[in-house]
Amino acid sequence: MAWKKVSNYVFHCWNQVGDEDAYIAEQAHRINMLDGRFYELGERVTETCNELSMTHDHVSGVHTHWLTEVVSFAADWEDDMEVDADNPSVGYGQSIQEMYETLKQEQRLCLIDGEIRDASTIQNLMLAVLQTTQIGLPAGTARPLRSRVATTFSDMAATARNQQRWESADRFQALAATYSG
Repeated sequence: MAWKKVSNYVFHCWNQVGDEDAYIAEQAHRINMLDGRFYELGERVTETCNELSMTHDHVSGVHTHWLTEVVSFAADWEDDMEVDADNPSVGYGQSIQEMYETLKQEQRLCLIDGEIRDASTIQNLMLAVLQTTQIGLPAGTARPLRSRVATTFSDMAATARNQQRWESADRFQALAATYSG
């Protein structure tokens, strides 16, 4: 009888060892799967970091190029931005330089207010003004610039009203009124 108890005890011990071996094998498989997943995610993080770095380098390059263009253009700003008697003034006695300065101030206000899309729209408008003035100001150039600025600010005012940004809408509408007409 004692032999039977010992035999059953040994049998149950070996069954328990077998169960534990199966559990360990299952856990080892899970660990290997997690290790593989960790490696894949590490590769994705590295790839994303590389893409981000390339994007940052590209944006920095574009920004540097833009700054270089503006600085080289600004050296001759006073001469190039003069509005002669043949060209009408831009808006209520404003020269193109004064219009550009107004655009810069509005862009700064938008950035301060966290209105990134509006700031981007104004920056694109500023670039258009710079490109137009870089190629020279033929007669009648100021009027289309003034009209474009008025239209852009009018569109921005409508968007701001739709988004219930009342102060911005009023400011943009006032600027649109200044440059239209």
